[in-house]
Amino acid sequence: MLIKNLKPKLQFFQDLGFTGPQMSPFLSKSSTMLTHSLEKRIAPSVDVLLGILSTRDLLRVLGRCPWVIKEDPALKLIPNISFLKKTCHIDQSQLLMLLVRQPSLFVMRQSALQDLAHKITEMGVSVDSRVFAQALYSFSCMSSETFKKKFDLLHSYGFSDEQTTLLFQKAPAVFRTSEKKLISGLEFFMNKVGVDHCKLLRYPSSLMYSMEKRVVPRYSVLEVLYSMKLLEKGDQLLSAILLSEEDFLKKYVWKHIETVPELLGAYKLKTKIKPQ
Repeated sequence: MLIKNLKPKLQFFQDLGFTGPQMSPFLSKSSTMLTHSLEKRIAPSVDVLLGILSTRDLLRVLGRCPWVIKEDPALKLIPNISFLKKTCHIDQSQLLMLLVRQPSLFVMRQSALQDLAHKITEMGVSVDSRVFAQALYSFSCMSSETFKKKFDLLHSYGFSDEQTTLLFQKAPAVFRTSEKKLISGLEFFMNKVGVDHCKLLRYPSSLMYSMEKRVVPRYSVLEVLYSMKLLEKGDQLLSAILLSEEDFLKKYVWKHIETVPELLGAYKLKTKIKPQ
C-alpha cells in the first residue's frame, strides 16, 4: 500500500524535472512530505507556484525548501500571495525573487506576515516603494536582535536615528550585509577615505560591495589618476563603485591607459582585461 501511494508522487516529481541525482537529496529533505496527499496538497501547491515560477525556478525552490508544498495551499500559500500582491503591491517579478530567496514568507502564518509588513511601513518604507520587497526580504532574513545590532553598529559610526532609518529606506539590503563586511566598509569609507555620513546616504549600496574585489581596486585606480593630475580629486569613489565593470573600465581605465599603463596593475580584476 505504501509503495502504491509513493509511486504516483515520485512520478509526479520526475515529470516536473527532478532527475535521478536530484531525487535522492530532495527525498531526504522531504520524506515527511511524501506522506501528504498528492491531489489535495502537493499538486495544487505546485500549480500555484507555477503561476509565479518557471519550472527551473520551481525545482530550485523545492530543492531547498520542499515543505512549501506540504500543506493545502488554501491555508497559507494562496492567502499570503494575495496579501503580498494586493496589500503590499508586490509585482510578479518581486514575488518571484521572494519565492526563490525566502520561500518561508509564503507559508508563514498570515498574521506573522502582516506584522512583518507593518514593521516595514513603520520604518517609513511605503508599500508603493520599489524597495518594499527588498525590505521584506531583509526583515525576514534576520531576528529582531540582529537587526538592532546593525542599527547600533551604524550609530557607533556616528549615524543618527534619522540617518540610519533613511539608509534602511533607501537600501534595506544593506542590513543583510554581515557585521564584519559592514565594519570593513565603514572603516574604509569613513576612516580611511574620509567619506561623510551624507555622502554614504547618497550611495548606501556601496557598503554591500566586496572590498577586495571591487572597492579597493577601483579606489587604487582613482588614486593613481589623482596623483597624475588626470582627475580632479572629489567624490568620484562612491559613484565609481556603482558603475558596471564595462563602464568603469571605459571611464577610468581605458581612457588613460596609454598615458598611465600602470593602471592595469592598480586595478586588480577578477577576470582578465582584454586590451582595447
